[in-house]
Amino acid sequence: YGTCDGSFGTVLPVSEQVFWRLSALQSVMSNALESACALSDRAWRMYRRTPRRGGCRSQDRKKSVLDGGLLLRFVDLSRREQSDLAGGIGSTVHL
Repeated sequence: YGTCDGSFGTVLPVSEQVFWRLSALQSVMSNALESACALSDRAWRMYRRTPRRGGCRSQDRKKSVLDGGLLLRFVDLSRREQSDLAGGIGSTVHL
């Protein structure tokens, strides 16, 4: 899909097992890494449907979307940082 400002994105299905592992990694990364301009990665990326679009009126936010931009930062980290983050979710860099 494309946006009005010229950026583009992709929505891809992943298995439940992959989703939960990447979701855990995303959570650890959003807490451990510094974000741009001191903006909260977690608050910025949480999906919330507006009442106009058929969502509920409360401010409940769904945690069903992974942040590919944040997750891709993992490959740019040093091996030690990758190992520390992977250990934070009970995994290794190689999985």
